[in-house]
Amino acid sequence: MQKFKRWVINIAAFFLIISAALVNSQSLYYMAALLLMLPVISYAFGALSLRDIQFERVLPGTAWEGQEIDLQLRVISKSRVPRLFLELVDDLPS
Repeated sequence: MQKFKRWVINIAAFFLIISAALVNSQSLYYMAALLLMLPVISYAFGALSLRDIQFERVLPGTAWEGQEIDLQLRVISKSRVPRLFLELVDDLPS
């Protein structure tokens, strides 16, 4: 899926460059450049948005085999910026 997204972005930028050359429009070149920078900007934004976040798994001190326990997953944000649409998934063996 990721290769498909890159392929679509590159093809769209290619057609914007062709259109810019045909109609002699400077703004279409800028649009193509911004479209090509979209993956880089998205990656940087994603990396910056995960800073100052701490994840913890809180378990009881002891437990017996086969015993059901309650565990807590805790997300701590040390940033002033609110974190929206966070999803916490913990895959444990059965």
